[in-house]
Amino acid sequence: MPSAEKKPYYSPFDTSFVDNPFPTYAELRAYGPIYKDDNLDFYVASRFEDVKQIARDTTNFSSAQGIFIMKDADGNMVKDSSTPTPRMIEMDPPNHSQFRSLISKAFNTKQMAALEPIVQSISKELIDGLAGRDEIDFNREYGNILPVTVICDMLGCEQKHRAVFKEAADVLVYAFNKSHEEQLAARQALADLLQDQIELRKRQPDQGLITALLNATMDGQSLSADELTGFVSLLMTAGTETTTNLVSNSLAYMHHHPEVKQRLIADPSKIAGAVDEFLRLESPVQGLSRTVVNEVTINGHTFQPGSKVLLLFAAANRDASAYENPEVFDETRPGKKHLALGHGIHLCLGAHLARMEAIVALTDILKRIPDYELHLDRAVRHPVVMIRGYEQLPATIKTPITKIA
Repeated sequence: MPSAEKKPYYSPFDTSFVDNPFPTYAELRAYGPIYKDDNLDFYVASRFEDVKQIARDTTNFSSAQGIFIMKDADGNMVKDSSTPTPRMIEMDPPNHSQFRSLISKAFNTKQMAALEPIVQSISKELIDGLAGRDEIDFNREYGNILPVTVICDMLGCEQKHRAVFKEAADVLVYAFNKSHEEQLAARQALADLLQDQIELRKRQPDQGLITALLNATMDGQSLSADELTGFVSLLMTAGTETTTNLVSNSLAYMHHHPEVKQRLIADPSKIAGAVDEFLRLESPVQGLSRTVVNEVTINGHTFQPGSKVLLLFAAANRDASAYENPEVFDETRPGKKHLALGHGIHLCLGAHLARMEAIVALTDILKRIPDYELHLDRAVRHPVVMIRGYEQLPATIKTPITKIA
């Protein structure tokens, strides 16, 4: 039963929530464990333990019917928003387990450690490229470019196409507020681009992940063309957007909380812990959905099969029942893991990569450009409630950037 008398208003399609959804998230948590959207007939879980329980329960809650709450061209909720091309994030066991085991070796901590010097080199070159400038856009000229360069390198995609890949990935991710039909078109556009790179690696194998996947087998069978395209498409989108938005959100948070910025400048060893706090408080992915498979009761609420449930990770990450002083930024915060990168079998495969890239990025920015000044009055947020970040993040550089030899 709801614990607050007045039912709050919330919609993942209402862009008035883009700038500051957090007061409404607090209202949702206070209202009760489960909130129902009566207009589109779906549910919202906003408390930490409820979100965590549903995320790890793959028996009763499925990802196979899509992980976004979507509307069709007529404004009706789409019951199955999954992609025609299979993607690991939309798989349930046992298929998910097989696919994840196939690709997880490329994302383990050892592989990420080997990638770190490459990320550092890319970051250095990007900041060197800003030398002599007094006006820059952190997002367009750094945050957008760093992760897509890294992921292209990992996959074995040609770097000359990285801008095209990033643009296609952006269209796909930020089509969230568009109709299901428009989203499918965006997904196909990215798949078509990546298919050319897959064909290239069939002719010209290299050491990249696409070549490795072309040679991989599962139960003695090679991956189908659709399976491979789905894999690569997911890596291109998730592998770029998370880091881009994490970096921009971190810079914006420090603008509002300059004491955090000063602590990290004074002691860069705190940046690793700070990245997790930025993730917790400014989650790039605000939430994902599941479809109920069996009748199941969570915290007193019984879900019926076919129902859609939106898991609000960003709301759960500020739950006072899970975190002491949840609104306070504490880079030394012990214990409880946040849910910004998911939970259970769908914990973000690239979590190590996203953290490492953000640590490198913030370390370099705070060391080489410590006195930047953001202009948030001119910044442009993504017009999508479920993805938190910026399209444009203009800044003035007060002390000229110098190139490093």
